[in-house]
Amino acid sequence: MWWDVVVKDHWTDNDWIENFRMSKATFMFICEKMRDKITYHNTNMRRALPVEQRMAITIWRLATNCGYRIISDLFGVGRSTVCMIIQQTCKAFASSMQKEFMEVFTPGKVQVTIDSFMNTFGFPQIGGCIGTCQIPIKLPESNYPLECISAKGNPSIFLQGIVDEKGQFLDMTAGQYGSTSDVQVFSQSHLYEAAIKGTLFPNSAIDIEGVSVPAQLLAGPGFPLLPNVTKAYDTSEGELTNQQHLFNQQVADVRRVMDKAFSRLKGRWQILTKRNEHKIALIPSIATACSILHNICEQRDEVFNIDLLDGQEGIEIPAVPTIKQEDFVAQNIRQALTLNIYKKLGPF
Repeated sequence: MWWDVVVKDHWTDNDWIENFRMSKATFMFICEKMRDKITYHNTNMRRALPVEQRMAITIWRLATNCGYRIISDLFGVGRSTVCMIIQQTCKAFASSMQKEFMEVFTPGKVQVTIDSFMNTFGFPQIGGCIGTCQIPIKLPESNYPLECISAKGNPSIFLQGIVDEKGQFLDMTAGQYGSTSDVQVFSQSHLYEAAIKGTLFPNSAIDIEGVSVPAQLLAGPGFPLLPNVTKAYDTSEGELTNQQHLFNQQVADVRRVMDKAFSRLKGRWQILTKRNEHKIALIPSIATACSILHNICEQRDEVFNIDLLDGQEGIEIPAVPTIKQEDFVAQNIRQALTLNIYKKLGPF
C-alpha cells in the first residue's frame, strides 16, 4: 500500500526528489526506457513485480544505501527478492543505457566537447577530464584481502571517470583495489593502449604552434603524460616559467569540472559514499548505473540538493604522487598547449 497508494498517488515532486533524487516525470521516463529490459512474466510460483516497482527498489538502494530489510519492509517484498532485483536491474541498466546516455568518444561528441571546453575555459583540444576516487567496501573474503586496503587503512576500490565540460560522465570504470594507484588503474583500463599510441581520439589533431595536437584527456598528477593525456607541470622539479605557471592554473580551473561531477555523483547516490556491501563483481555495474542516472538527472535539469554533499565523509580521495612517466611526443604537445594558452591569456 505504501508504494501503490502513498508514493504513486500522493507524493509531490519534492517528495520524489528528496527520496529518489529525481522528479516523478524523470522516474517514469527511465521506466519507459527500461521497460523491455526488466519486464518479467508471472509464473505458477510467484507474481512478477511491475517495472516501476523494480526501478523504485533499485533507485532507492542506490540513493540511500539502505539495508535489504528496510527496503523489503517498504516495498512489501522478500529480502532475497530485493537483492535479486537490484542485481538484475543494475546489470541491465549498465548494459542497455550506456550507449545512449554515456557517449564514449564518438567523433561528433568529441568535437562538441572540445569546442565546449574551448568556449568555456579557453583551453584547446580537451576531449574530457579524467580522475579517480575511492569508494568504501566491506572486506572481501579472499586469501589476499590486503590488496583492497588503501593507504589510509580502509577497504576500498577505485572509480575512474571521464567527464565533459558539463560534468556529465563519458566513461566510468571500477573494480581496482584501493592499494593500487591512479596510473595502475589507468594502465589496466580499456583506454590505456590507445592513449599511448595517440589513437584514443582518431582524426582529432590540429596544428597548434607548429605541433600536431590530438584531443587530450586532462589528468591529475597521478597519471602519466601521454600523446592523448596531458597534465600540469610538476612543481617539485624546480621553478616553473611564467608560461608553465599559467598553464598549471588553467589546468586546475578546468579540472574543477571533474571534482564537481564526482561530488554530485556521490551526493545523489549514497551507495558510492557509504560502505558498499555488494560483491566486488557487481560494483562496476552499480557505478555505471549511478553514472548514467547522474547524466539523466543533469540532462533533465533535476534539482540537486546541496545538503546531500554533507554525507560524503566516508569517501576517500586517493593519494596521487606525481608520475614521472613522460612521452617525448606528449611533452611537445604540452609545450605547444602551454605556449598557445600563454599567447592568449598571458603574460602571467
